[in-house]
Amino acid sequence: MITRQDRIGKRLLGCVGGLLAILSPMVVPAQCLTTITAFPYTEGFEVAPAWTSGGTNNDWTWGVPAHPSINGAAEGTRAWCVGGLTGSFYSNNQQSWLETPCFDLSLLTYPWISFSIYWETEPGYDGAGLQYSPNGGTTWINVGSAGQSDCLTTNWFNSSNITALNLAAPKNGWSGTAISGGCASGQGSGGWVTASHCLDGLPTTAPVKFRFIFGAGSICNTFDGVAIDDIYIGEAPENDPVINYDCIDNAIEFTNSATLCVASSVWNFGDPGSGANNIASQPSASHTFSGPGTYTVSLTMTGPCNAPVTETVDVSIAELELTATAPGCDGSGGTAIATVIGAAGPFTYAWSPGGGTTQTISGLAPGTYTVQVQSPSMCPVQGEVVVEEGADEVTGTEVHTDVSCAGLADGMATVTPSGGAGGYTYAWAPTGGVMASATGLASGAYTCTITDAAGCIAVVAVTISEPDPIDVIVPADLGICSGESILLDVGATGGIPDYTYSWAPEGPVVTPSTTTTYTVTATDANGCTSDPEQ
Repeated sequence: MITRQDRIGKRLLGCVGGLLAILSPMVVPAQCLTTITAFPYTEGFEVAPAWTSGGTNNDWTWGVPAHPSINGAAEGTRAWCVGGLTGSFYSNNQQSWLETPCFDLSLLTYPWISFSIYWETEPGYDGAGLQYSPNGGTTWINVGSAGQSDCLTTNWFNSSNITALNLAAPKNGWSGTAISGGCASGQGSGGWVTASHCLDGLPTTAPVKFRFIFGAGSICNTFDGVAIDDIYIGEAPENDPVINYDCIDNAIEFTNSATLCVASSVWNFGDPGSGANNIASQPSASHTFSGPGTYTVSLTMTGPCNAPVTETVDVSIAELELTATAPGCDGSGGTAIATVIGAAGPFTYAWSPGGGTTQTISGLAPGTYTVQVQSPSMCPVQGEVVVEEGADEVTGTEVHTDVSCAGLADGMATVTPSGGAGGYTYAWAPTGGVMASATGLASGAYTCTITDAAGCIAVVAVTISEPDPIDVIVPADLGICSGESILLDVGATGGIPDYTYSWAPEGPVVTPSTTTTYTVTATDANGCTSDPEQ
């Protein structure tokens, strides 16, 4: 049985062995014979090993993984594995590497690496790391450090001090196993995971190469080891901003549902009229626009090491203009109109009360009406409008003067309007003109139509009368003796009493000396005369 003391002692011997390996002559990696200049670079190791391995007690192997745990590649069928392709053991006192070709990272603006990794090693003692060399393999530097994590740096080094990882300084890397037993256990990947890291700090003045390194002590090496697959080196993936917004009272709340993390966010609301409030630097922002119109809102996002990206959305801020007309002459003809300014339709309308769904509603009684207008491209707007009381009903009265004498056309009539909206006009029928007063009227029936400024009307009826013709009533022929006197007694009908009479020759008391014919004409109170009668 191996005691903790025995393990420490043997591990110290392993470390000494590791030091001896470092001091002994080493195979210096070749300089850059081939430089990758086409990106993105992807390698799944399906066709060929593609990379080279080396080091002390190196057991990196390319092929189809068939370990108890690491059983299969991350993609396809082949991968690189520490500890061969089968069994559960990697070489004691191993200090090995798996090395890439050189890469010209100056051709990338936002360089980034991603790969699949599966590790099962004794935690804290054995493990793997990733390094880069700026000089063709003369010196090597760790890519990143333990504990780093953001949206573009995932599943990175989980250990800050792997005892046997002598090729690294500091000894950061991946270490651990999900299997328990007599050796230390825990913190393994438990399966294929995707690890990624920004490469923005790497030099671009010379080709860069990478290598996965592995270090192991002399005991407790009965684990599957480490496997690498599915390599990507290229531009870091961009953020994918999606602008969402909600209308809250008079403001709009903007949010971003980006799929990756964001180092900074800058909102530009396209509203210079709002002054300093036109720019905001929070992941979510609220803005009250300075007036109606369509605004192009932009969100510029930057990540830890990827390209800034800008997303835009057009937002329409509408203004609602409401107008109303009072009811008409019957008290129920009012109208209300909703006009949207600063946004494009199609619009939907919801009026209350009444439930109208059109831009204009009509047939309204006096009162207050509310409307909400919506469109896919704008925030809803709501307003209310008052339909005022209509004007009083138009009425009219008339005074008239009848025809003075039968057969004449000297009648007249005048109408006086009241109520309504004022601004009256007049129309007499069948004759009489277009003024409030009509003259020169013969006897008969007349109407005057009064119309106010709102189009309401009143019809006033006028009847012009005329007196009957004057008819003189005379007695039958009379006989008297010569020299005698007699009163000619006459009367009249028609016209307007009282009457006066004119005689020729003079009468009504007459003393004819011979047979005489007398003519009488009657005149009424209006001065109308009758036909002469004998």
